[in-house]
Amino acid sequence: MSSRLERSTLEFINPKAALLAAKQNNIRVYFEGDSHWTQRGALVAYELLMERIRRRFPDIVARTIDDYSVRIELHPPADLARQLTLEGELQYSIDRLEPRGPKHQLAPAATTSRPGWPWRLSEVRTDLRDRPRLLIFGDSFADYVLGPNFLYETFRDPVWTHHNLGTFNFELVKELRPDIVIFQFAERYLHSPWGVPMGMDAPNPR
Repeated sequence: MSSRLERSTLEFINPKAALLAAKQNNIRVYFEGDSHWTQRGALVAYELLMERIRRRFPDIVARTIDDYSVRIELHPPADLARQLTLEGELQYSIDRLEPRGPKHQLAPAATTSRPGWPWRLSEVRTDLRDRPRLLIFGDSFADYVLGPNFLYETFRDPVWTHHNLGTFNFELVKELRPDIVIFQFAERYLHSPWGVPMGMDAPNPR
């Protein structure tokens, strides 16, 4: 699948090599008890993404690690720990990144919906009026890992919704008229847990 996408007209980014390189430099890019990126792992993916976006929008200022203060905190075990029944035993510390200075996000994300689309939308208002507008079709990696501290602090009024196993919502694109559309998905979604290949209609899991 990766090689097919790389040969397509889509601009495809696979962060695997960069995440492995960061790991070799003792950066914890995944949680021990969670299948998601840490914030440091999300920053690696964000840097790759912004490098690609700046080819078309060179005036965008991308955030760097220097824009954050870093503190160590305990993180509760999550999905992997629960699957191994270790949620009562496993505990670990992680780097928590906090933006320095005022945030560009003006208020908590508003949860909205659209007729005929089974997933919620998270609509964010920012004070970055001169930046491109961003629409994200993604999953939990973008919803609460990559979005709030990175993408939501970089673009004008970004909107996130689930990719719905590859069902691209063209009506939402027409409505929002974003300058940039990101379609992010974890590899696990290449074949869904509901037995439906990505890109085909599937039942709404929530």
